[in-house]
Amino acid sequence: MSADCSLAECLQFFDDILTTLRSGFAAIEDAAPKPIGRVRSGNFEVRYNEPTLELALVLKLARDISLLGALRIMVERGLVQEQGILKRAIDETDEDILFLSFGRQTGIEQLHNEFLDAFWAEEFDDPNNAQSAKRRKSVPRRKIQAYNSRISGAGNPSTSQSISRQLQGVFSGFVHGASTHIMDMYDPKTGRFRTDGLNDSPIRDSYTIDSANYPYRVLMSAVMIARRLGLSNIADGFHRKVRESDSFVGLIDGKPNTGRSPT
Repeated sequence: MSADCSLAECLQFFDDILTTLRSGFAAIEDAAPKPIGRVRSGNFEVRYNEPTLELALVLKLARDISLLGALRIMVERGLVQEQGILKRAIDETDEDILFLSFGRQTGIEQLHNEFLDAFWAEEFDDPNNAQSAKRRKSVPRRKIQAYNSRISGAGNPSTSQSISRQLQGVFSGFVHGASTHIMDMYDPKTGRFRTDGLNDSPIRDSYTIDSANYPYRVLMSAVMIARRLGLSNIADGFHRKVRESDSFVGLIDGKPNTGRSPT
């Protein structure tokens, strides 16, 4: 996909999709069980009574939308390093959503149980004792990617997983601070690193265009979650926005489009 847009068009696209996502998510919240407050070791916490796969999907969507809102701010400010970090976080959240959604659709496997155990685990046995921190037995990312590739049936599963891991590796450079990504902050005109954002750098355009694909991706995840939760009306609303957005990200009826100008 390629959302060939100006900065102003990109930000407007973010705002439009975020409005739809936040409104739809509020409707999902209304249909879901409410968490309750509790006091544990003298500390107030909010938790769900029944930590289910369905509620895990709700929480993952909350995270996805929040991350997308943060990405929008970084795009506006021209903070390209931070954009890369947030894209990596959104990519992994979308993988988790796909993983859980497939499990909801085709049947829970042991891998899902391990994932949910880690997801719902408390950080500390005793919130007042830092020594009581528990080590999470998280499911390796490569296993989630392998499962998604296998169940989706999208071409060769090995190839699909390889592509996912390559993209993960690229964005790992932003998370861990690889030199090649940091060098994008250097401004040859001034001979200084731009730590306040690349507001007048041509490099900024490529970051902006790539970032504009992310509202569409999160919207697709929202469609999937609403469908899996049996919330057809909400899913249909999300899906209508997907169809409205196809041309912006270079698609026509879900297929790549070339020679297009942004709407």
